[in-house]
This record gives sequence, structure tokens and C-alpha cells, in this order.
Amino acid sequence: MPEKQGDIQYVDAHTHQRTGDVSVIAIRNLIVGHDPESPEAVPFCSVGAHPWYWRKADMEQLRAWSAHPSVKAIGECGLDRLTDTPLDEQWPVFRQQIALSEAVRKPLIIHCVRAFPEIVAEHKAQQPTQPWILHGFNNRSSFLNMVLDAGLYVSLGAALLRGDSPASAAIARIPADRLLLETDDKPLPVSEVYQAAASRLGWSLAQLAAQVRANAGTVFGV
Repeated sequence: MPEKQGDIQYVDAHTHQRTGDVSVIAIRNLIVGHDPESPEAVPFCSVGAHPWYWRKADMEQLRAWSAHPSVKAIGECGLDRLTDTPLDEQWPVFRQQIALSEAVRKPLIIHCVRAFPEIVAEHKAQQPTQPWILHGFNNRSSFLNMVLDAGLYVSLGAALLRGDSPASAAIARIPADRLLLETDDKPLPVSEVYQAAASRLGWSLAQLAAQVRANAGTVFGV
């Protein structure tokens, strides 16, 4: 039987979905050059130039938006080997957003596809003062080891609903104070992700929600 949710408040650390659910604090991702909305229309958001859409991104607009009080993070941004843009063309845009994260003192949400060694090496080289959050992790344990050793936060999503997914195997190895949960682009309630995560960990739903809220408070200030 599903655990009774009661007055539990959830944090969705990274979502592209609109939600009117008052039980959810959602960090809505706005992709510059792709999403039509601006931070003025969203209570909590992140803003970034995504590797898929960076050619359409107005970096001056991104810098202007980054200072808005509803913006709690920069990104998602990062490196993606499966998109058409060569990696060497993605690097300058990624590094601009690392610098922006440091300048406005807001965390960085990382999109990483087949580029874990590069992301970890860049973190080591940059020595950022702001947290980096690797969103949507669902990869093998060797990559998780790299990310955890580098000190990144790890956000897990809908892959937790599949018992045989790498994310389901990974969750128990992520330090409790570096775990976040998300829906990303999946049209499902974030409570379902939390229920799956609590089941994998053997925690109560309330315990897990409290831990993730505390982590989100540390990272995003929400």
C-alpha cells in the first residue's frame, strides 16, 4: 500500500513541467532561446543555455535573467555527445555559464551525456565555490563514483520507477545530504519519484521529503 502523503511538501529540483500543486516547490527550467517564458512568470526557476539549443541562446538575456530573485540556479547547461553540435563548440558556452554561476553566486545544474570525465575534470580545474548538481543521473556505477568523488550533488528522476535502472541501484550509494529528486521532462507527479526513492532506500516518505527539502535549502535557498 502506498504511504499516506498527508501534509508532505516536495521539492522538484529540476522540471520542464508547469505545476499548480501547492505541495510541490518546483525549480522550473527555462531554456534561453527555446522557452517563451521569463523568470518574472515563474516563482522558482533555473535559466540556462542548453547544449541542444545554445545556437539560439541570447547570452546577454541569460546574464540579465540570472540576477532575477526567482532564479535559483544557472542551467541546465553542460556537454552532450549525442547532439549534433561538436563538443568543442559546446565548451565555450558551458564555461560562460560556469563563470556566470560563480558571478551571481547561484548553483549550476549540469546536463551530461557521455561526458562524465570531462565534467569532473572541469570541476576539478575550476574549483567552483557554487554547488554543481548533476541532474537526471541514470548511469553506471563507475560514473557515479567519479561524480561523488568530485563532490557534486546528484538528482534522480523517473528512472527510479524502474527497479532494474542504474538510478535505482545508485540511490543507496549517494550521501543523503547530496541527494535531490526531479521530474525533468516527464509528465508525472514528483510524489511518484519520491515514493519510488523511499522504497529503494527503505525510508519513510516523510523522512525522505524532509531530507531533500533540507538539501534544496542548502543548494537553492528554497
